[in-house]
Amino acid sequence: MTLKVKKFKRQDFDKIKETYISKGKLFRDPEFPIDYQHLADTDVFTSLDDTSSPNIEWLRPKAICAKLNIEEGPKMFVGEFDRFDINQGAIGNCWLLAALANLAENKDCFNMVVPPNQSFQKGDYRGIFRFRFWVFGQWKEVVIDDRLPTLNGKLIYLTSSVKNEFWSALLEKAYAKLYGSYKALTGGLTVDAAVDFTGGIPERLEVKDFEKDPQILFSIMSKADAGGAFMGCALKNEYNDFLGLLAGHAYTLNKVMEIKCPGILGGIPLVRLRNPHGNHNEWKGDWSDGCERTRGKRFENPQFFVQIPHFDDSSLAPVIISLYQKQKDRKTSQSIGFALYKCPPDLKQLDSKFFKRNSVMARSNSYSNLRECTKRLTLASGKYCIMPLTLEPGIESKFLLRIYVPQGRGNSHHGEFTRLVSLNSQASVEETSELYADSTDSSKISKKSEKNHVPFSKMVSKANVKNQSKVERPKSTYAWETEGDAELRLLKNIVRAMQAKE
Repeated sequence: MTLKVKKFKRQDFDKIKETYISKGKLFRDPEFPIDYQHLADTDVFTSLDDTSSPNIEWLRPKAICAKLNIEEGPKMFVGEFDRFDINQGAIGNCWLLAALANLAENKDCFNMVVPPNQSFQKGDYRGIFRFRFWVFGQWKEVVIDDRLPTLNGKLIYLTSSVKNEFWSALLEKAYAKLYGSYKALTGGLTVDAAVDFTGGIPERLEVKDFEKDPQILFSIMSKADAGGAFMGCALKNEYNDFLGLLAGHAYTLNKVMEIKCPGILGGIPLVRLRNPHGNHNEWKGDWSDGCERTRGKRFENPQFFVQIPHFDDSSLAPVIISLYQKQKDRKTSQSIGFALYKCPPDLKQLDSKFFKRNSVMARSNSYSNLRECTKRLTLASGKYCIMPLTLEPGIESKFLLRIYVPQGRGNSHHGEFTRLVSLNSQASVEETSELYADSTDSSKISKKSEKNHVPFSKMVSKANVKNQSKVERPKSTYAWETEGDAELRLLKNIVRAMQAKE
């Protein structure tokens, strides 16, 4: 089936590009010229510490990269497109960006809105780009030039987390042209932008309508998520700053799932939201990532790698992780915890990009000011990274990390585990330095504590446990067919005894 696309403003992308190739010039869009009336209100410039709009320059991406000293030059995409390419600028269009984050996670819809084979490559580049939006029953192709509004060489509106990636900023300009100006994008509904990106049928749900049975709402959301629906949400004004969430602000709802936990009937319903601001103003309640104020520096923390090999007798290996903090006196402790990440086998260090694109696999039950926190896990074969954490940043302390893995079930990055890995005080990390995003600075540890600091591989090799008595294996299952009769007789005797007392 051939997609019917109407040319917005009767501008034919292929013909225009061919014309400017023959001329050897870059396209300047006569239908959306450089005009300060196309920008948002003057309070936008005030927020950027500049009150005079003539200081705004409309620059092409190549000139922007030159001003920012980016030698690599502009790219339409840097790696794969994803939701981290979308960070709100100085305009109130979070409603648009919330839907745009959904779009970035749906490849089919993305390629419909952002036609492929557009780039800044020499020979192909003519300063012209095209985007498609569904408007009143038909797809419209919007052609733009790539001149973007900047202040001091920096984009003032939508940006990517990678400074030389421009697909999101160009799409925002095309959307502004569709509706007349950037100013027209101030304020709106996420559901409207989602329709413009997909042609789908919108549905708005009020949480208050499901107060008697919230499971119905969760079921609707789960089915919508499984079907690839675009979803967003917002809080009403009376809930402003509710555990980190802002009222009147649009969020992308990009994951709905239920965690099955022993002892909890039906599991724990969870949703994942993304803030289009692209900053650290995030959810601070249950299941949050702890202290998000310094999340960007988490990669500087100590990282302990564990390798769980594959065994034929079982696909999972039991592991117990324990973090022990040294106390100045018996009652002084920091709130501590740890996080576990699954990582590629060849990765030797987790960097900032890893934490932006990967979620924590498991963590200690909560941040606690107890002396020691422990977590039992069952892990599949593969490589894992354990990171000690504290709730508050800037904390210095000594800690001891202990790991139990059954004999032959795992090893560290360079050494092998014994049946019980027990690190003595001489093998402990001497200092946690400044704790970033709940954790520590490994580089400072190695410099300040060179004499006392022992690499993790050496910790493990020193942890040989000698003369241990044999550990009796606990009963793994209850054999009702052989033990049930005795159990039942005991219960009956207890009941008879209680009845006799009455």
